[in-house]
Parts: sequence; structure tokens; C-alpha cells
Amino acid sequence: MASPQKEALFALIDEMIDAEVDVTKLRQHYPELKCNAIQKRFVRTFGSYHQGLVEYGLCASNGVPTDVEIARCFEITEDYAVITNEYQAASLRNLYALTEVEFVRLSRPIVDALWTDAIDEMYRDHFPFETISAEGLAQQFPHLRKHIERRYGAFKKLLSAYKTPYDRFISREHCGKAARMGRDFERKLGVILTAIYGQTAVDEDFRFNGCLPDFVVNGRVWIDAKLSRDTVRDKRCKTIEKYRPYAKSLRIYYARGSLEPLNISGVAIQHVSVLYPLLKRAGRHELVEDMESFVERVQTESRYWRVA
Repeated sequence: MASPQKEALFALIDEMIDAEVDVTKLRQHYPELKCNAIQKRFVRTFGSYHQGLVEYGLCASNGVPTDVEIARCFEITEDYAVITNEYQAASLRNLYALTEVEFVRLSRPIVDALWTDAIDEMYRDHFPFETISAEGLAQQFPHLRKHIERRYGAFKKLLSAYKTPYDRFISREHCGKAARMGRDFERKLGVILTAIYGQTAVDEDFRFNGCLPDFVVNGRVWIDAKLSRDTVRDKRCKTIEKYRPYAKSLRIYYARGSLEPLNISGVAIQHVSVLYPLLKRAGRHELVEDMESFVERVQTESRYWRVA
């Protein structure tokens, strides 16, 4: 014997049938608000509206849409976004008496696959990328960012999956911007070092045996500025290899990357923020704010498309 709650909902189905309502297609008869209210009552009692119809005796118990039917509820736009075809989705939900939650759960793997297809379409449409750079892609299709990161981990890994050299994506304009940021960081670091150690203690024109560090402090500490933490770890970077044999003390400060310090061959590689306490002690809070703003800008502009 059915519970009182089920009997009440069976009676509701009887009333709708008597009113000539097609109970398998509620949205053709009722506004969305009322449809949702009815389906929620069934969800609380039966687990789903469709299960309520099954127990009433109207529907077969295997009423689940196929992947192809679900895929028809979505489409990939010209700018490679996956959007819902609301008319198709509503029709499918009505056909199988699915709640919004059930529809989302069933469609999630289909939507994920469609985002992968969208990324693939973007890649194939723009290859060999002669007219647009990686930075341009990020600006033109920002909605692809999180899906590339979730699917591949990073844009560079996407390129690796397609066996495409990363250098192809670094345009002259992008390299120029990275170079300008690098020079800005070097200049700002010089101002910070001067504020901390004093004008006479910071030498910006030091040369020794072919070495040209960005700064030498108090005649013994060699300091080099790198825009990105990753630059130091790049095998093409020879700074440590070249300077270490001659420097009594070598330090490298960077603006972009993890705050976790590195130590390579005894050389301290640190985020510029380690200098903030010394600046504050010197009363130069405005330099801290200026560098924080710069670091935020660098991180934002290079978050997705790696700064070289």
C-alpha cells in the first residue's frame, strides 16, 4: 500500500489527467513556476517526477535520454563558447520528466566533452596562428581559459598535446610587452634598493670580467632582477652559472611567480615582497604600494599566457 504522501500525488495526477493535462509534458500546460513546484513535490516523495509517473503506471522505468539527445540541447558558438539551447533542453526535460538538477547531472559529461570540442575547433581554425598571438587568443576568447586549465592544466600543455612549439605563440608585441615589464621591474627594484641601503651603497654600473649584474650593494652583494621566477629555472638562463664564480654573494629578485623562495647552487632567489618589511622600516610605504600594484598587473597579464 502506498504511503499517504504518494497517494496524495497520485490524486494530483488524476486531477491533471481529468483536466486533460498531458502529465508527461507539464510545461505545455503550466507556467515554469507551477511546473517547478509540482516537480519538487514529486522529488521529495519519489526522488524524481519521472519515478512518480512510473509508480503511477504511466511511464516505463527506463526513461533516460541518450547522450545524443542531451548533446542536441547544447551548441558551440562561433566564438567557441558552449551554450544551452533552452527550447531543446526544456523539451527534453518535459519528455523525460527531468528536474533541473537531474538534467544538469546527466548533461555534465556531455558539456565537458563539448568544451573540449570547442577548444579543438578554436585550435584548428586558427592554426598555424600567423595572424593572432597567444595573448590575442586570451583576450579574444577569455571563456576558454578555465576550460583549458581544467582539461590540460595550462596553455603550454595544450600545445604539447597538439605537438606545437610554444615559441610559435609568442608574438613580437607580446615579447615587447614582457621586455618592457622586465625593464620596469629592474628600475623599480633599483629605487627600492636605494631607499633601503642608500644612494651611495647601490652601484648600477658595475662590470667585472664580462659580468654585468643589475646592481651591486656595498661593493659585495650582486643583485639581479628577473621578471619571472620561472626564468631563473629555465635552462637557457645562465645568470647563476656566469655570476656565481665571481660574486661573494649573489641574490635574485623576481616579480612574477610563487612566493616560495628558491635556492639554486647556494643562490637565494626570492620574490620582491621579501623587501617590503625593510621598506616599511625605512618609512617608504609608497614604494611598497607601487610594487604591489606592479606585481598584481604582471600576474594578471601573464596569468594565462606565459611571460617569456
